[in-house]
Amino acid sequence: MQVQLRVAESGDRPEIAQLIHLSTNAWYQRHGRGAIFTAEPASCGLFVDVYRQLDPGQHWIARDEQGVLCSSCFFHPRETHLGLGIMNVHPDYFGRGIAAQLMAKADELAGSLPIRLISSALNLDSYALYHRAGFTPYAIYQDMAIPVPTLGFSFPRLTRGRVRAAQQGDLPGILQLERTLLGIERRRDIDHFLNDTSGLWSIAVWELDGVIGGYLASVAHPASRMLGPGCSHSEEIALELISWMLDQHHRGTTPVVLVPAQRSALSQVLLQWGGRICELHLAQVKGQAQQPGGVVMPSFLPESG
Repeated sequence: MQVQLRVAESGDRPEIAQLIHLSTNAWYQRHGRGAIFTAEPASCGLFVDVYRQLDPGQHWIARDEQGVLCSSCFFHPRETHLGLGIMNVHPDYFGRGIAAQLMAKADELAGSLPIRLISSALNLDSYALYHRAGFTPYAIYQDMAIPVPTLGFSFPRLTRGRVRAAQQGDLPGILQLERTLLGIERRRDIDHFLNDTSGLWSIAVWELDGVIGGYLASVAHPASRMLGPGCSHSEEIALELISWMLDQHHRGTTPVVLVPAQRSALSQVLLQWGGRICELHLAQVKGQAQQPGGVVMPSFLPESG
């Protein structure tokens, strides 16, 4: 099916929010699971707003010959890679090759850079799409939903370091940490978290003797309540960052955090905290990707494969 691909405009926002809400929920409900987005459809305008702030002009949509919005995809160009953000196709247009046309647009935008994404391991339709396009999985993550008491958590210290709210001066240390553990750089994202004044985002660092050994960002919104992106040198540092962020940013709610599936000791502790494994996600790449080191905690907003 041929469609018109173009950059999204501000007037498209309500339709895109409706599409993200409808398409995502329809797939999960069709496969016997509950709705992912439980707030009103307009809440999904969050994704449009965040990606527009981070990457103006990089959000593409598809309309059919009658002008009906049938697909949307957020692209996330960075110094070291192109991130593929949330992609949606209207349920009435599933299986018509529209997503493949958006993947071709990703190749065009990426040029010689690798393309990275995070996708649900449950969605074999998406997996097949990405596999045909040349993507290879390189990491598996467990999605863990953790209910946070209204009064927050109080856990003993596990390390000699300390967790604190991140400051602008921490930017070089965070970037160096990501280069070391992930082999990527996304200065614009980290800078956005550090300078947020809306209360939507929170970001913390773990430091010892002035050296940053971990960081963790977090978003709190009806359409996305999630920890990440973040990374750390050890599971103990990751746990201290997670407990700090749950206590400071998510009291009385149930956010999700993605942790590496091979980090069994970390997930066992989160299970003891009342967490539950609700899904698996795959980090995939078209091109080259460094095998993640330490503990990596990716996110869906923005992309952080």
